[in-house]
Amino acid sequence: GEEPQGELELPDTSYSPDRLMQKAEMQNNVIRGMNSLPESLREAMVLRHVKDMPYEEIAAVLDCPVGTVKSRIARGRELLREYLTGMDGENTGENPPVKTANRKKVEMTQ
Repeated sequence: GEEPQGELELPDTSYSPDRLMQKAEMQNNVIRGMNSLPESLREAMVLRHVKDMPYEEIAAVLDCPVGTVKSRIARGRELLREYLTGMDGENTGENPPVKTANRKKVEMTQ
């Protein structure tokens, strides 16, 4: 008989049920983390990462200097990273590490 030619093809796992579930869980964690941010940081993060706006437009929308926008986004990323790092089983989202008095919930649609 003939030996197989070419490379071994592995099954595509990008759409496996486990992978899709992990992705959905991560998206939910990110949304919970975003909702845990103080409003000023959350607004800047949503405009930058969800609406894909440039810093100058965000500054105009939020009526603040571009430097303030950049620092809010940097701080928001840092707090979101801390939140997601805390999602290792100890933090289930009921007690987010970032607490604020006035929170508006953000709904991210695709």
